[in-house]
Amino acid sequence: PSVAVGSTAPPPQNSAPVLGGYRVHGTKKGSIPLSTESRAKGKKVTVLRNVDGDMQALLKDLKESLGTGGLAHENGTELEIQGEHEDRIAAFLKKKGCLVGV
Repeated sequence: PSVAVGSTAPPPQNSAPVLGGYRVHGTKKGSIPLSTESRAKGKKVTVLRNVDGDMQALLKDLKESLGTGGLAHENGTELEIQGEHEDRIAAFLKKKGCLVGV
């Protein structure tokens, strides 16, 4: 179908609005890219991958919401949150509406 000159085309179906300046892209299988990993001395961290946009804003929002610490990796697409918080992070991301492809 053709689009008339001067009209705006609808946004692509796979893009979510950028709320807070960040998005989280789903995995190839369509799930939220969360995992729990063990660190030194038996500490657990929850890793959130495939982050796009303002990672520092997402990290700040997650830390405030969960009441825990965390850090942004230098690779630019991963966040680490201290503790096991997969369910709480998934609920937070769904509430914010920043998931793409999930």
